[in-house]
Amino acid sequence: MELTGKLTASAGEYFLSVTDNLGKSISTPQAVTIFETGDLKYDDIESTAQLSMPDAENADKENLEFTAAVKCPEALFSGALMIYIYEEDGTTVASCLDKKFIQLEGGRETNVVFSGAMENGTAGKRYLATLVNAETNSYVTPKDSTTLPFTIAGGSGVNDIAVADEGKECSRFDIFTLQGLKVTAKSDRLPRGIYLRRCGSGKVEKIMIH
Repeated sequence: MELTGKLTASAGEYFLSVTDNLGKSISTPQAVTIFETGDLKYDDIESTAQLSMPDAENADKENLEFTAAVKCPEALFSGALMIYIYEEDGTTVASCLDKKFIQLEGGRETNVVFSGAMENGTAGKRYLATLVNAETNSYVTPKDSTTLPFTIAGGSGVNDIAVADEGKECSRFDIFTLQGLKVTAKSDRLPRGIYLRRCGSGKVEKIMIH
């Protein structure tokens, strides 16, 4: 269960706990430091390593996962980060992943993991993932290390390539280009290349047409 809320308190050291309607604590108290508003520096966050993902050349659009290594150089960063996903040209936003809230004291580093689905991702298409400071709607710097190109694999995370052989693998199937466009010709009449084959059972695999 995730609980969210806002409260107003003076700067100082506190313990934060969830209570029931009788005022009884039902969670482990967490130490919290509240700073004066002027001490918060929402833009005071930087990258310490290259934005990464498990397989940038065959990313499963249903299970994207990016890891960002960030550091607060001084004072305090308290805010949200998020991943914007751009078209390959880097100018048009195609999607984004949910925000992650972090709080870092000066000199501290942490890894932030973003995960989620890109429903509009196209198989075989290349995109750019970029780490963004959601508080200022600006790129986390240095931008070279917070931008990662990646390619969407087949919707089922298809990686292996099989030789097309009608009738043996599945009796009913559809053929698609790597860009996700359905083709009407039979596999023995298609130009040479790599395609996606979706069987009636739902199984999807890459096939090579010789």
